[in-house]
Amino acid sequence: MWGRLAELKDCLSPEDILAGAEGYGWRDRIWNPVLTFWTFLVQVLHAGSACREAVALVLAEQAVKSQRRISPDASAYCQARQRVPLSVFTMALHKVGRCLQAKAEGQYLWHGRRVRLVDGSSCSMPDTPELQEAFGQPDGQKAGCGFPVARIVAMFCWATGAALDVVIGAYRSSELTLVHPLWDHLKHGDIVLADRPI
Repeated sequence: MWGRLAELKDCLSPEDILAGAEGYGWRDRIWNPVLTFWTFLVQVLHAGSACREAVALVLAEQAVKSQRRISPDASAYCQARQRVPLSVFTMALHKVGRCLQAKAEGQYLWHGRRVRLVDGSSCSMPDTPELQEAFGQPDGQKAGCGFPVARIVAMFCWATGAALDVVIGAYRSSELTLVHPLWDHLKHGDIVLADRPI
């Protein structure tokens, strides 16, 4: 896990994260946007990790570097994570994708061409009025008894496996419609591989 994070840190600096959080105010506490972002990645990369486990892993490293007394209570991290703007995660996705592509530029081509993969999926979300209104839910669920579901379409770089961009839409969105904004990542001669005609 730490090896994977080290690779990401080569592509994403604390300054990048702070720039992505421009306009976001925070107090001088341990859970600033930079540490909150990296702790969230630790949580995602450490399969089945609860907030408190991710906090414990990160704070063990921080305790060596800092003279501050750091509480192992995960509630402050959970609150900080909710305040980090989506723009930080969007910026990180794009910056890491570009960085990994640059490292592999010219390698892993198929007959001299870049290959892009496109795939779609869906995910359920917490049942809040805002998410229900924005995304809707499958017809098989009774109103008030189900969870909102988002439709997701992503484009990946075949050479690196990096996600280049993601488009998220309402449950009833067509993947064919959602894929169109991803065309901006293509160059003349690129090959796109998908599980259906696009």
